[in-house]
Amino acid sequence: MSLDLLVVLRRTWTAFAIVSQLAALALNPAMGSSSAYFRLVVLTMIWTVFFRFGLLSIPTGASMGKQLIRLPITFDLSAWHAGVGGLTLPMILP
Repeated sequence: MSLDLLVVLRRTWTAFAIVSQLAALALNPAMGSSSAYFRLVVLTMIWTVFFRFGLLSIPTGASMGKQLIRLPITFDLSAWHAGVGGLTLPMILP
């Protein structure tokens, strides 16, 4: 569908903005409008990162996000999980 809109509209950002809006509403129409707006914001960020930095940035960002959720990072070195966070932080930062 995005390719069809791309051919019709001849502008990449306009076509993918329309696709993002349709996807935000079609993914879960039973949810409230705030959920659709949130999905629209997330899809807009994903498209922006994709067009600006390329395809590899999307799975890299997703895997680093999962690492941040699973492994706690703290600046309190007396905490029991400070060692794990100390190993995670250099892996994420460039």
